[in-house]
Amino acid sequence: MNRRSLWTQDVWVDLGLLTFARAAVTARDGRLISKREALELLPSLRAPGEVVDDIRRRRYGDPAPVTEEWTRRRAGLTRSYLGSAIDGLVASGC
Repeated sequence: MNRRSLWTQDVWVDLGLLTFARAAVTARDGRLISKREALELLPSLRAPGEVVDDIRRRRYGDPAPVTEEWTRRRAGLTRSYLGSAIDGLVASGC
């Protein structure tokens, strides 16, 4: 989480959020889910909606060109969310 520059890359944002959702379901229910299922679950896990929409658009829709400003904002939103979300998952003892 500390290497900020990594979080400006699509792959880090996508896999960070999708892996968290998949881990949460595995810890809670003992089952594995697909990346697509994880993407659909993220809003209920209170992931930033605009980041979830960005992932969905890039993976399954028509990816629009992005600005450097959005890339930095997306990185910040993702890092902020994952930091507290991971702490919460670990603390819950799932």
